[in-house]
Amino acid sequence: MAPESDATTLAAAMDAFHRHLREAQQLIDQTPDLAPQERADGYAYLMGLMVNIVQSAMAGVDPAHPQFRRGQDTFSKYGLDNPDNLYGGAHIDDRGEYRIKGTRGTATDFLFQIIGGNPGDGSLGTIVGQLDLDQIRFEPDGSYEIVVSAKPHPGNWLKSGPGASLLILRQCFGDDWPHQRKGEVLVECIGSEGTPAPAPPPEEIARRISNAGRLVASHVRYWIDFNHKMVGPTPVNGIAKPWRTVGGIAGQFISAGKYNLAGDEALILTFEPVSVRYANILLADLFWFITYDYRDRQTSYALPGQAWQSRDGKYRYVVSREDPGAPNWLDTCGRPRGTIFLRWQGVSGAEPQQPLAKVVKTAAVRSELPADDPVITPEERRRRIAARSEAISRRYGI
Repeated sequence: MAPESDATTLAAAMDAFHRHLREAQQLIDQTPDLAPQERADGYAYLMGLMVNIVQSAMAGVDPAHPQFRRGQDTFSKYGLDNPDNLYGGAHIDDRGEYRIKGTRGTATDFLFQIIGGNPGDGSLGTIVGQLDLDQIRFEPDGSYEIVVSAKPHPGNWLKSGPGASLLILRQCFGDDWPHQRKGEVLVECIGSEGTPAPAPPPEEIARRISNAGRLVASHVRYWIDFNHKMVGPTPVNGIAKPWRTVGGIAGQFISAGKYNLAGDEALILTFEPVSVRYANILLADLFWFITYDYRDRQTSYALPGQAWQSRDGKYRYVVSREDPGAPNWLDTCGRPRGTIFLRWQGVSGAEPQQPLAKVVKTAAVRSELPADDPVITPEERRRRIAARSEAISRRYGI
């Protein structure tokens, strides 16, 4: 391709990127009934999503030279990110065979998936293969190797197949954030080790730029629609009966609801205990399907290990703007309305049930809780938030 043609192609790709970015902005602007803060949250969401998508579309996309890159974090969010997870993703294809090498770390749950498609690009993608903590054999020192291939392989094997395009790792820190440590993970294409990665020509760079813009608009459109269909029908100031997930993690139960509270009101949610490897509850934006600040705010709890269980075996969560001193307080971050979302992974025995929900004045919360539930002082709450902040900094830090 002649230099003049290269320049034209690249300029056209950048123009396309800008058009798609404006399209994404318009999707946010067209959302009805937005308060100023909700619109600002939408714009911040778009900026974080753009950073995430551009990196995914432009960096490490050669399936012969894959590289794990971090997915959602405290800024780049989409698809109702899990505050307990460290996400990693690598581009692969269905023709190659791959070797994953790593160390276990101390995460509560640990899960690899092969996905066909790009979750958020018009669909949730297709789960081609999955390998979870119960299936992976670790060496005594915590190291492991996994072969990714279409044909069965002895030892740790992750099934690939037609359409495979994305390798995803979730390390779930669900018990004790301050003391859990992430594992190391690497991936290589078997047969391509040590070979030079080809430099992408101008037309490939142009294709990636244009595709990045398209993906930004596609993700905004898809997750707004997905959120509307999934969270929209759920009760206000209540939680829907849990259901088995479609897409995401196979075998997972999820549920959702919405809160809409005055500044002096609180929502109390009472759950029966469930035998589960991991579960969580979190607060999220009502429109953009992203979590609230979970680093410097108490906006989520994980089970087992983080939430207080009352003497009668039940878990009681209090959603409110002001801190009532309840052990399981969920901070609305000043948003009068939002989403409540729950996940259960590795359920054994009875399935999770719909909780009881009650709206009370924040001042009356203590009278609604068991008398022997502890009172969390402002000093203790601050200590807990400091521990969360440090744990998240370690998880995403260098």
